Amino acid sequence: MLTDPAGPNVATAPEPSVVLVADDSVEIQETLRAWLGEAGYRVICVGSGMEAVRWIRQRSFDAVITEVILPNGDGLELISALKRFQPTVPVIAYSGGGRYLSISDCLRVARGFGAFATLAKPARQDEMVQLVGQAIATPAGRPQLVR
Repeated sequence: MLTDPAGPNVATAPEPSVVLVADDSVEIQETLRAWLGEAGYRVICVGSGMEAVRWIRQRSFDAVITEVILPNGDGLELISALKRFQPTVPVIAYSGGGRYLSISDCLRVARGFGAFATLAKPARQDEMVQLVGQAIATPAGRPQLVR
C-alpha cells in the first residue's frame, strides 16, 4: 500500500520568524541579514524610518531592529508607529550616536519610547541573535535586556 508523502503524518517545519531591520547603512543591513538568516530568521531590510513604517502597516513582524538615527523618519518615530500598529512586537534599538546626541542619550530615549532592548554599535553577532530570540520569546510588553 502506498501512502501520500504529504499526508497527515508528515510534519511540516514551522514558518521562520520574520524580523524587520531598519538601518541606512547597506553594509549593516547585509550583516544583520546574514547573522539572523544563519539563525533561521527571515529578514526584511529597509533604509529609512518612513520605509519601515510602510512595511509595518502592510504585514506583521515578530521583531523589529532599528537604528535610532535614520533618514526620513528616525527609529523613535518607527517605535511610536509600531506601538500603534503592532503593539506587541518587540523592538531592539541600537545606535552609534549622532551629531548632536551621544550613544547613551540615543539609547536612553529609545528605552523611553518603549524599546524592548538597546545596544550600542557595533553590535556583536552573538548578542544580536540572542536578543532577537529573547525578544520573540518574551511575553508582549515586557521590556527586558538593556545595554
